[in-house]
Amino acid sequence: MEELFTTKDIERITGLKAGRIRYWQKTGFIRPGVLRENGHYYYTFADLVCFKTAKELLDGGVSLRKVRSSLEKLERILPAMKRPLARLRISADGKGGLVVRHRGVRFEPEGQMLLDLSAGEAEKRSQIKSFPLSSDVQYWFERGCALDSVPGTLDLAIEAYWKALEIQPDFPDALTNLGNIYYHQGELEKAKECYHKSLSLDPNHIAANFNMGNLLEERGRLLQAIFYYEKALSKDPLFADAHFNLGLVYEKLQLKKRAKPHWSKFIELKPHSEEATLARKFLED
Repeated sequence: MEELFTTKDIERITGLKAGRIRYWQKTGFIRPGVLRENGHYYYTFADLVCFKTAKELLDGGVSLRKVRSSLEKLERILPAMKRPLARLRISADGKGGLVVRHRGVRFEPEGQMLLDLSAGEAEKRSQIKSFPLSSDVQYWFERGCALDSVPGTLDLAIEAYWKALEIQPDFPDALTNLGNIYYHQGELEKAKECYHKSLSLDPNHIAANFNMGNLLEERGRLLQAIFYYEKALSKDPLFADAHFNLGLVYEKLQLKKRAKPHWSKFIELKPHSEEATLARKFLED
């Protein structure tokens, strides 16, 4: 039986954030390979390869817009080659473009063959990137995702998310990610406002529900936090961190019987994590 991966698995293996994974799914860039019970999507190994390759290209200075257009060109010149991200060796050329290797041949997505005159030498990576259109919401969202993982560039990440929201105000993923930055900066009211707007657009947004639960729990509003954690789990029953946080909230409320299934589920999902040791202690008690 083929191994399947959840969004959390993809996030852990590739280093991509869940918001970016969901965004790529929604826009059709990389779609889940399998629909399973309760309407939940699971990714195949081929999907995992697509995510890893796409991340490597973005890290190599290729814009998402360029990746998308290049894939469309590859599908035209190689019509039998489905899902080129998974089946072809594709890398950044160091100049904002792509190089494809297939059956010993190097070529550009347009079909132009390349001579490898520098075999054995490492390709130099350029910092030059194509200048984005002011209306390119995908560019600004992706830029925000790339910047919000580096403490020194959080202000730039905030600016990028706001530019995305100026273009597309009804963008729950951008609102949620923006709220996460404010939350970690201690600006809880701004974070709450972002989560609230995100949930008004998409009440089932998993990350927005989970992070709203975090915020409310920190403020001591435990019963409200339970509501949001439960909502996140109703959409993703395999969301290990939501099980862990919900177990903690029930422990704080002295509702140990209600905490127990969440501890058990967390241990099942993340048996070797440090948090699993704490979960086992609560179960023993």
